[in-house]
Amino acid sequence: MATNGSISKCIVKIVKVITILTVIVYKIGGTMITKEELRGYIHLQAEVEELQETLEKLQAQAYLIGATKINGAPAGSGSPDKIANNLAKLESLQEYYLDKLDKKLELQRRIEDAIESLPDRERLLIRYRYIDGKNWIEIAATMGYSWKQTHRIHGKALELLKEDIQ
Repeated sequence: MATNGSISKCIVKIVKVITILTVIVYKIGGTMITKEELRGYIHLQAEVEELQETLEKLQAQAYLIGATKINGAPAGSGSPDKIANNLAKLESLQEYYLDKLDKKLELQRRIEDAIESLPDRERLLIRYRYIDGKNWIEIAATMGYSWKQTHRIHGKALELLKEDIQ
């Protein structure tokens, strides 16, 4: 039976996952990042935001269901067992989304750490291309390089990311 205690545990889990966004307590050493992972970074950011919003909505639903049970407010045709069952289902769903969010945040951190290991010029180019989603012409203009030189820097950055694990 789900209780306010289990709802509180879910809140604690949500806070822990959100904390991962700002404070990482582990160091990742020597991790290879592929070009495909870099390309997917923008979508990864959007998915992380969507998962956080989903978790907030689930938490609000759990609170409302729990408040109905606790306050004895009319619950329609829902018996206490149905309310407890619904709370348990919401808690299970929250745990699923928390696990999913945790994995996405781990990947995001791996990518960020790899980018951070690059020299300034290469790091900036990789950020423009894969984090900000700029096209090659915009990157060349912003950085003050020719299109060809921009591609050379990009190639060097990708090589450095591959060498990181060796």
